[in-house]
Amino acid sequence: MAWQQPQLADPLMGPTDEIGKLQHRLLFAYATNSGAHDEGVIESGVFDAATDRALRTMQRWLAEHEDPKYNSKPGVLTYDCKTRLGVVLVAPKAPAKRFMQQGVGFCTDAFLMGDPTHSYVDARTEGAAELLRLALPMVGVPKIWIGYSMGDDVVNTALLQWPEDRRDEIKLIIGFGGPSRRPGPTLLGNDPGGDGISGVFGPDWAVPITYQFTHEGDMYPNAVGLLPWLYQILTRMEISLDFAAYLFNLFISTVGKQLLGLLASALPGAGALSTVAALVTTGPTNQVGGQILDVMKLFALLPQIIQTIAAALKFVQTNAHFHYHDQPEPFWRGLTAVDCAAQIITEKVDNATVFTVPGTVSWWNDGPPAWTAWKLP
Repeated sequence: MAWQQPQLADPLMGPTDEIGKLQHRLLFAYATNSGAHDEGVIESGVFDAATDRALRTMQRWLAEHEDPKYNSKPGVLTYDCKTRLGVVLVAPKAPAKRFMQQGVGFCTDAFLMGDPTHSYVDARTEGAAELLRLALPMVGVPKIWIGYSMGDDVVNTALLQWPEDRRDEIKLIIGFGGPSRRPGPTLLGNDPGGDGISGVFGPDWAVPITYQFTHEGDMYPNAVGLLPWLYQILTRMEISLDFAAYLFNLFISTVGKQLLGLLASALPGAGALSTVAALVTTGPTNQVGGQILDVMKLFALLPQIIQTIAAALKFVQTNAHFHYHDQPEPFWRGLTAVDCAAQIITEKVDNATVFTVPGTVSWWNDGPPAWTAWKLP
């Protein structure tokens, strides 16, 4: 038998607490208008003929004096009647918020942290796909995208795929330590030099609404010289034949030789991989030989090569990259980046869904994006 709201049926419905509550309310809260006492209603919890008559009388009175909806189904204890008669209590509405957080969850394993076969490039691709999956169905809804570190790269990747006819939905882009920062002054006024280490910048139409939070010493948004090439290595780093092939093609190039210290260069980052050179060239492993090993030999040595690269590139990740929530700066209105971002969002946008995109090996409800969202009204 299909589920039904309480009503007179054969066999009789009950006993239930809900029907008992109805009978109690008819007898003690609405005795006059329902005629419950005259009809012989008792608190049995069974929906009997007396309860049916009293409910119908009450429904007619409510329809006449308040709203016809209460008598849309005479004799049936509809949800409207339940709430009006106090049989069930309506949960209080949550306080209205101008900004609602929407976390963007995806596998953030990268740089051999977590799954060693899952590269930064994999994470960035998957993160952008998830951001678009969440955002695209929300047609007409104002949106703010916030990313930290790799999350900023994810935001930028998704932004480059956003439909042209829906650009007005994106109200603000916020980046913390973003690899996609354009060169030159930020909208906040500071110019720490260099530019985003990824070398891939957002579309021109988003420039006026993109706030990039960066400060001196963070090499991800302020890269110079050969650092972007080191980034390309880091983001592809995984135990795979593809990565071995990438290293081979890089190391035989002029840039690769500069990174390995095999070709003199004054560019920042030159020689950064000099400790790797002995591993990837022919000859004894304790000295640099003449030729780069072939792809299959590189693949066989990949765990050792990656370990050496990771140790050599630790300098890329500086302490500045981790201080967007606790280090005030004068160009951030004397606030931390997180507090300043929350203030800017509150001032410039009336209401929006705030998408929070995490950095490497993190979660949608952690880090500067989430901490910013939590401060919004």
